[in-house]
Amino acid sequence: MNLTKRQLRATFPTTTNFTDGKPSGMRRKHAWERPSPEGWVFEEDKARAKFGDAAVMGGVVRWNSNGSVPPADCLGDWHDLGLIGDEELEMSTAAREADTAKLLESYRKRNANRKLSAEERFELRANHGPGTTLVNVITGRRWTV
Repeated sequence: MNLTKRQLRATFPTTTNFTDGKPSGMRRKHAWERPSPEGWVFEEDKARAKFGDAAVMGGVVRWNSNGSVPPADCLGDWHDLGLIGDEELEMSTAAREADTAKLLESYRKRNANRKLSAEERFELRANHGPGTTLVNVITGRRWTV
């Protein structure tokens, strides 16, 4: 997966930055930021400290606690701080996408023929009303309760 820097940046979350109730455009959201009277403030010290909870293995950044690839905003902050390079950023982004695809495929297989229990149907009917059709957005499966 050879992504350009622009394509990599496009994978990072953004949020609309409102000032005086008017949108001022899009800005990249940092993983470690806090609001202040001047706007959102990036907390560089927290970003650097949190990098200690991750490790680069085979060019891919993964959390020490669970082995998963950190979110794009974390990777973006670490890249901006020079803690990881372009190659680690690209490889980690590709690894996270592959991990997510594998997880979703596994979920779809496990739930392909899943039936709702009587208790689940009762709870869904109570919450959404009889005759309501619900959709599992991952599998596409529909249930009318």
